Amino acid sequence: MKTIKSSQLHLSFYIRKERKNHSGHPIYMKLSLAKERKVWNTGIRCSQQQWERFKIGGDIPPELQHLFLEITRVENTARAYFQAFIEKGYSFSLVDLKDRLSGKHLGWRTHFVSYSNQHLVELEALIGLSHSRELLVKYRRSIAYFQDFLQMQFNRDDVLIGRITKSHIKAYYRFLRINKANSHNTAIKSMQLCKKVFTMAIEEGIILKHPFRGFSMRLKEVQTTFLSLPEIGRLRDAQLGLKRLVLVRDLFLFACFTGLAYSDIKNLQYHHLVEDGDQMWIRITRKKTGVIAEIPFIHDSRIILDKYWKPEFLPETYLFPTLSNQKMNAYLKEIATVAKVNERLTFHMARHTFATTITLRNGMSLEVLSKVLGHKNLRSTQHYGKIMNHRIIDEMKTVAAKLNPSKLI
Repeated sequence: MKTIKSSQLHLSFYIRKERKNHSGHPIYMKLSLAKERKVWNTGIRCSQQQWERFKIGGDIPPELQHLFLEITRVENTARAYFQAFIEKGYSFSLVDLKDRLSGKHLGWRTHFVSYSNQHLVELEALIGLSHSRELLVKYRRSIAYFQDFLQMQFNRDDVLIGRITKSHIKAYYRFLRINKANSHNTAIKSMQLCKKVFTMAIEEGIILKHPFRGFSMRLKEVQTTFLSLPEIGRLRDAQLGLKRLVLVRDLFLFACFTGLAYSDIKNLQYHHLVEDGDQMWIRITRKKTGVIAEIPFIHDSRIILDKYWKPEFLPETYLFPTLSNQKMNAYLKEIATVAKVNERLTFHMARHTFATTITLRNGMSLEVLSKVLGHKNLRSTQHYGKIMNHRIIDEMKTVAAKLNPSKLI
């Protein structure tokens, strides 16, 4: 490969007299590299008199300082991009340099969906190493949603990544809320994955401006719901005729008494059970955070464990048979109806129930709860402390409303 030096790039400036408007004549830059020649409109304008005085050289008069600074900026930018191409070993031409100066560069030859699919291939290769299959599924769904949006917005399945602007990102948010019926937080979480694709494009020099810049990705605080002890009792005592409903109920209650998330229960194996004298523990690395959670069994969780315990199983055997998270949540709706629980049950509600009703309400400290839940830091756990404070205030207001002040005097 022929070595290119930065000194081989020659730049010169001139005005186009025939393209005059009220702001003056446009200033063009001529780029020369070996036998290749290109011209580029700098976007700077000046009068012919100003240009003639500027060409003379020497000391720049005050009234032409701004023109000198603008032209110097353009020249320095062109040389910096040229030098970057050389240092990174890119195969390039003056067309690439022009595109980079125009803010187009590779973004005007790279399509969003095809570029995203390349990332998905790399992501799939890392499953089990640094990523989970669930993350890949979420990425695929997010890219598919964006492709649906492109079909609606541009009437095509793919579009040049350089064409996507902040206004399209705003329109995509509306598309998710209206066409896909996403809640605000669900829409933002889907957009966060798309944003990472654009961020990679920025890092690789494919685009220069991030279309998500200035778009708020803040999630709204969601009211955390959890079950009371009477509601847990009704679930436990509900007469369920179908084995699939019994299994889902048992797994939900096991999560209520251990605080394990669905993904962790799904991956729970016999070697995660540790005996310490008379006490049995669960010791598992949480799939979401990679933090070790250490959970002692209490009476209720041990009853459910004994129901599925089979001593002949190997350490690598999964402890429970599981369904998909979607089916689990669907069956929980049926179970709630039978048990006369008015809350809209989701499997993750069991983890909230453990943190509040089972532990904090019965005196467990936030520091210990954080360790049991496998949180990365105490800030994640403090959310539950705030929930309990609000619950106490609400219940005290109820008590105060029932009291008759005249009887207390």
